[in-house]
Amino acid sequence: MTIGSGEYNDIFFETLAKILIRSFLLGLAFLLIWFLFYLFGPNWMDKINAKWFDIGKRDFHLINYYGMGFVKLSILVGFFFPYLSLRSV
Repeated sequence: MTIGSGEYNDIFFETLAKILIRSFLLGLAFLLIWFLFYLFGPNWMDKINAKWFDIGKRDFHLINYYGMGFVKLSILVGFFFPYLSLRSV
């Protein structure tokens, strides 16, 4: 029994969709951990980063805010939207 090329494509796209949704969920978990650290320990995070970088509290908050936004958009564009497009076909 041979498998046609259409079945190989189906298996490939199924596997790709599984990888994309897992990557999306791992990205969301990373973002949630970052948010929880920022929410419950901003002074601790600021103190650790002040040892390495010479930035003020305002800049530290801006970097975290914009960083979380960039990561969220990257996760959506890089993993979730391609997953949705694969599932809609």
